[in-house]
Amino acid sequence: MLADVNAGKGTVGKLMKDDQLHQHLDELVAKFNSTIDRINSGQGTLGQFVVNPQLYESLNGATREFQSFAKDLRANPKKFLTIRLVLF
Repeated sequence: MLADVNAGKGTVGKLMKDDQLHQHLDELVAKFNSTIDRINSGQGTLGQFVVNPQLYESLNGATREFQSFAKDLRANPKKFLTIRLVLF
């Protein structure tokens, strides 16, 4: 197994011996860190969701209202749905 790793075989072997794979992995980690930094600073939708309590409360309230509407719709569908059949 060690001989395969030393020969650059398999994922671990390629990671240890292939500089290009190592460089791509470094770039991936750097991009991931950059994305996490932007989220933590409040950039983008996900960042606003993380740092803005008003957005969370608004989404939470909208969810509650939709659940209430869906419950009412199931309990009394005729209140919300009317079907008209019109012939010429």
